[in-house]
Amino acid sequence: MEQCIFCSNIFGNTQILKQHQKKTKYCLKIQEDKAKEDADAKEKANAITCQFCGKHFKTKYLLSSHQKQAKYCLKIQESQNSQEIIASLVTCIFCKKNFSYSNFNRHDLTCKKKMKSLTDEIAILKLKAEKAEKDVEIGSIYKNLAVSAHATIEEIAKQPTYQKNIQNNLTISNLTPLDLAQDHVDSIIDKKYTKNDFYEGQKGAAHVVYKYLVTDSNGKSQIVCTDTERGKFHHIDVNGDHVVDYKNVHLINRVHLPLKRKAGKFAAEESVKNPSAFKDIIMNESSIRELDVKPGLFNRTLAQLTGKNCAKSLLTSSNLTESLLLEN
Repeated sequence: MEQCIFCSNIFGNTQILKQHQKKTKYCLKIQEDKAKEDADAKEKANAITCQFCGKHFKTKYLLSSHQKQAKYCLKIQESQNSQEIIASLVTCIFCKKNFSYSNFNRHDLTCKKKMKSLTDEIAILKLKAEKAEKDVEIGSIYKNLAVSAHATIEEIAKQPTYQKNIQNNLTISNLTPLDLAQDHVDSIIDKKYTKNDFYEGQKGAAHVVYKYLVTDSNGKSQIVCTDTERGKFHHIDVNGDHVVDYKNVHLINRVHLPLKRKAGKFAAEESVKNPSAFKDIIMNESSIRELDVKPGLFNRTLAQLTGKNCAKSLLTSSNLTESLLLEN
């Protein structure tokens, strides 16, 4: 007599038992279920267990992905203050919630608090645009006044300037030689131009150039502006020759590339570290990138810094406004 180890039925001999185990449906089903149970038990025995939520995984990679992405497991980790896992997460600057790198981009696109912030910003911009439209008429009046004032200045400029020329010539003759070798300029910009200067746009760049490049060891300016309206700058080169640099073209040609390179680096870093200031970052990077074609603020700042001893007066706050209106 033989007994089946799966269904416990008894048979007359081994041959009949084997035929039963191979063909009988209910016995085959019992065999299949047992084989599955054995496989599950083996898999469970070899599985890796999450120390936070107790869930099992086949590989360490699946475990690591689970611990960085599963919301219920992340909450358990935060409650247990798992520094290693928490340090690898990204915090949304709008809702302050933590996400894995793979999930953050999807969240960033749908974050409700971010959407509200952007909506509020758009509303503010619309209000400013409406206000700007109202100011257009007033601006037109001021522009007409500026045109009239400019015509008056041109009439005055036609008068003899002999005494002014004497004073300007004395100022220029006292300048010390200015070194604009490219290696020297590159080194100064690389060392002295900072993120704070970057956030000041062309004005910040002008202050760095004035303080560290065109000022000698005694603190005396090595360039001078004798005519702020026409952007007429002067310096003495290393050969002792007098250079008239209209619109600072020669100086800008030397400082533009190192400034643009450094500004681009700062813009890339700050866009990641300080995304809320993205508009200012782009605006300042653009102003430096376009310095060779739109140097207005850079030259006005240098004129103010280097034209103190000129016979021709510098732009005051009132006629600076007029000058801006004329340029636009």
